[in-house]
Amino acid sequence: MGVNMPTLISYSVRTDRLRSAAAARGDHTGQAIHRTTGVSAGVISRTLNGRTVPSLKTLIRLGAPYGLTLDDLVGDAL
Repeated sequence: MGVNMPTLISYSVRTDRLRSAAAARGDHTGQAIHRTTGVSAGVISRTLNGRTVPSLKTLIRLGAPYGLTLDDLVGDAL
């Protein structure tokens, strides 16, 4: 009997899509994205600058107010 180990996936974020959708709504800064999404400004900054990859749950929170799905943000990168 083997032990089932969780499968780890690696993905990157399509920050270009997030930036574009946010800008279309008038959110041109990380602080504006923070106010709209409730995601911490630090996480947003690190994400937009490619220094971190947030959890899938956080990506959903980032995309939802801008009409972006998880697939929009990572679909091409999986």
